[in-house]
Amino acid sequence: MLSSKPSSIDVDPFVLYSRSLRDYTLHLWTESRRVVEEEAQQAEMLREAEVQSAKACMGASTHSQSSPLFSPSSTASMTLKDKEKK
Repeated sequence: MLSSKPSSIDVDPFVLYSRSLRDYTLHLWTESRRVVEEEAQQAEMLREAEVQSAKACMGASTHSQSSPLFSPSSTASMTLKDKEKK
């Protein structure tokens, strides 16, 4: 038959302390891993959002702005300078 009286090992203060310390350490480790994984996931989402934003800005800026090499004002000033040289 099973004994209802706890053995001396189960109530030994050192064993109880060791179990408590192990449980506490495991809890801290698990919590720290959870936090690190959440931060990594948030950083990855932020990076992806920045890349998408940069792509959207680059796409909009290249189509809306004209090249300074071929702007009407730059070609007009070039033709005036060419006429002055002659």
